Amino acid sequence: MSLVTDAKVIQNKQVIPGYCRMDLAAPSVAERARPGQFLHVRCGSTHDPLLRRPISINAVARRTGEVSLLYRIAGRGTALLAGHRAGDMVSIVGPLGRGFTIPEGNENVIVVCGGIGIAPLYFFLQELAGLGIKATVLQGAA
Repeated sequence: MSLVTDAKVIQNKQVIPGYCRMDLAAPSVAERARPGQFLHVRCGSTHDPLLRRPISINAVARRTGEVSLLYRIAGRGTALLAGHRAGDMVSIVGPLGRGFTIPEGNENVIVVCGGIGIAPLYFFLQELAGLGIKATVLQGAA
């Protein structure tokens, strides 16, 4: 199965200044994604900028085939990405990366994160909750 696909933007909105959440219709990705994995996202409609941006998978709705990305607008590429609207198509590669290991035999876990590093942890916490594992989150702030 190819990891390259075009996904339809369901919504792309600023959640706080400088940070956006993009929801994509990507059933094949939603089916295979694991917490801690990411997508390589083409930011523009052409090959400019040339390189795709690696963006963590923030949440997955397997039933509806939706994948959510939380990203910081940090430069030209992510600024272009922030300009996408509902109905636009985005080229993605993924899911990529090894993902997080779900602890076996634990009833409680501690999750530590900071900054935009919290993005993939929402998906991880959803999976833990589904397994009946309680989590304590420690988030750093600057």
